[in-house]
Amino acid sequence: MFQGLAHLQTLQLRNNNISVIQPLTFHSLSSLQYLHLDHNSLTAVAVAEFCCSMSQLQELHLEYNNISSVASGTFGRLSQLQYLHLDHNSLAAVTDFRSLTQLLELHLNHNSISTVRPGAFQGLPQLQNLHLDHNSLTSITADFSGFPQLQELHLDHNSISTLLPAALQALPQLLILHLDHNSLTAVTASDFSGLTLLQELYLDYNNITTIQPGAFVNMSSLSILCLEFNALTALPAETHGELVPIANVYLHDNPWRCDCRLAAFRGAFTGRYMFEEQITCVSPGVFAGQRLKDLTPQQIWFNGGCTAAAIDTFQAGNSTVQLGDTIYLHCQCGAGRGGRGQSDCGERRDRSCP
Repeated sequence: MFQGLAHLQTLQLRNNNISVIQPLTFHSLSSLQYLHLDHNSLTAVAVAEFCCSMSQLQELHLEYNNISSVASGTFGRLSQLQYLHLDHNSLAAVTDFRSLTQLLELHLNHNSISTVRPGAFQGLPQLQNLHLDHNSLTSITADFSGFPQLQELHLDHNSISTLLPAALQALPQLLILHLDHNSLTAVTASDFSGLTLLQELYLDYNNITTIQPGAFVNMSSLSILCLEFNALTALPAETHGELVPIANVYLHDNPWRCDCRLAAFRGAFTGRYMFEEQITCVSPGVFAGQRLKDLTPQQIWFNGGCTAAAIDTFQAGNSTVQLGDTIYLHCQCGAGRGGRGQSDCGERRDRSCP
């Protein structure tokens, strides 16, 4: 079909109704660098369609088709490929991109991907941008590690509820991470511990209820942190110091409960940081609609439904202890004296269970 076009560098076949590519269709296009097959009706791609004489291809556009399968090794001979667009298709799994040693950008967003098969992304040493947003992923595993040059990772608009340990720690050059619009419920101290160059972290529109102390330490380059539209009711006091170096922190639109669990965090306020302005109390009712910065820690303690912990009973045995011995106390937390409010020991119990 394309005989006599050995010097052709760009071929645009977009916006047609192409449903099948015959084997060796592009065999004679030995100088082709840019191939656009987007906005067609392809349902699958196989090895024979891109196997031969396309060693100069740099960009391949297959987005906006109906592709549901990509045969293993399909792109194996495209040794110079830098940009691959497979977004807006019907893929359910990520298979094999291991031979694309020059690939800079891989677009797999807006598919139905729920599975990333082991080794699917191995051998992509130059990859800088990976788009897996708007899919059906439920967890992040070690398959997302091992990209020494990756700078942007888009995992937003999935159903991710779990970040497995060390899943993101082998991304030494990562600058931008999108995890917004997922189902995360907690941020632990190890989730982002290896991302020392990260500049932007998007965690908004999740179901996050807990942030562990240390979640944002050793992230001196971080300038944008989005935590709005989650289920946060309180933050540890230590988190205030972790947020201070970050230029843009977004905490609004969370169901903040301004009781003893927020008192220590409020006590760290200095009035110098914008995120201190963003916490509006949703409960208890006495503080609903008020900004946390306008309340004193004392007000929160005495009017927020909390009561101080107290020892109701103490039973001592006949044992003798020496200076330096370790003793163990068994504490039972109740609702406070008189059965009203929440005791401080209850608050400590909550904070010790991430």
